[in-house]
Amino acid sequence: MVMAIGSGNGMMMPMAFAYDLNNPNLWMAYWQRFRVIP
Repeated sequence: MVMAIGSGNGMMMPMAFAYDLNNPNLWMAYWQRFRVIP
C-alpha cells in the first residue's frame, strides 16, 4: 500500500507498521499521524 510519510523517514515506516499490528490503539494513532487519505 502506498503511504505518504509526513516525516519523510521511509525506513521508520515498516518498523512502526509492524509494531502497530500488535497494538490496535497504536494502529489508530498511526493512521492519524500519517494520513493515508489521498
